[in-house]
Amino acid sequence: NTTYMRDEIRNWMDWLQSSKVGFTGWRFDLVKGIDPGVIGDLLGDYRFNTDWAVGEYYDGNRVAIKNWILGEQKRPKAFDFPLHFTLKDMCNNTSGSFDMNRIRNEGLVNYSSDNTDWKYNAVTFVENHDTDKDDPIRSDKMMAYAYILLAEGQPTVFWKDYFNYGLGSKILTLIKIRRTLVGGTTSVLFSDSDVHIHQRNGYGSLPGAILMLNDNATYTANRTVTTKWANRTLKDYTGNVTTTVTTNGSGSVSLSALKRGYSVWAPTGYTLADIETLGDAPATEDASTSAVAAPSVFSLAQNSPNPFNPTTDIQFTLPEASHVRLEVFNSLGQRVAVLVDEDRSAGLHMASFNAFSLPSGAYVYRLTAGTHTEVKRMMLMK
Repeated sequence: NTTYMRDEIRNWMDWLQSSKVGFTGWRFDLVKGIDPGVIGDLLGDYRFNTDWAVGEYYDGNRVAIKNWILGEQKRPKAFDFPLHFTLKDMCNNTSGSFDMNRIRNEGLVNYSSDNTDWKYNAVTFVENHDTDKDDPIRSDKMMAYAYILLAEGQPTVFWKDYFNYGLGSKILTLIKIRRTLVGGTTSVLFSDSDVHIHQRNGYGSLPGAILMLNDNATYTANRTVTTKWANRTLKDYTGNVTTTVTTNGSGSVSLSALKRGYSVWAPTGYTLADIETLGDAPATEDASTSAVAAPSVFSLAQNSPNPFNPTTDIQFTLPEASHVRLEVFNSLGQRVAVLVDEDRSAGLHMASFNAFSLPSGAYVYRLTAGTHTEVKRMMLMK
């Protein structure tokens, strides 16, 4: 029933804003299960009209996603599932037989129709809590991150990839590259079955950069392209390729990328932005580690996802070894779970909470380590 659904969502949005949690945008889960037009109407309400809202329309058909956005008056953006499925095919096909010609045309971010470039409505991603659990990218995931962070659209990073699966330092490098170099429109410079190369053409103070993806599983790829820079020395700002190259008077140059790898080329002389977008990156690329090296402060993160149903993860960091107790309480102050009650070493840790047997509502989780205590709120929505 449209009226019932709209009223229930509005009540939750009212509560979230009045609770002073600090929301600056909205993420709507499973929007296929919400009557058409409800989200657009809600976002048209001045109380909920933020700069950013996104819906999870879980579908590989970008026309269906486009039609959902249109039906919601173009107010929310949408996660780019069609692009995700293509990137998964590329990464998991370790034989190198994936056709890289597909990359230039796949996804909402590369779609134009109805006199609209839908890249402005595309929230690109490599993995999320559902895909990671049900059908994840298992190989060469950084190729996918290189693409979304060097493409247009609004890229998002899956926190487990950054903190738990050992990709943090490489992802952070790409984020720094995006902040320092990347902007403007996109020009595809080269595409064949093994290699995709596109240039972000720059905008304002951002000079632009060139992404090269090599799908071949046996050799380093070299391709000659014509860039926007004449008589300039270029380097790979990821550090994957250590040699520099120089363009000729027409901007032509041969670029390279390692097998099943990527490189990002731009003129030398730029210093990557010193940012702390996602906190400290893991010290190693070992996918088995979930610890951040030598954290300097005690911290308790907001659970993710939040709101959740029925499971969520809680991350915390310890500057020194401590006895840790992590508890969950309901709105009446009654303890409903003890997630951790043991000695933990210094570093980053994570605990999972399964609220399968508990009713929907607001909950509080409290972390005590030594003399330090911190409390945060979370919302179970079934």
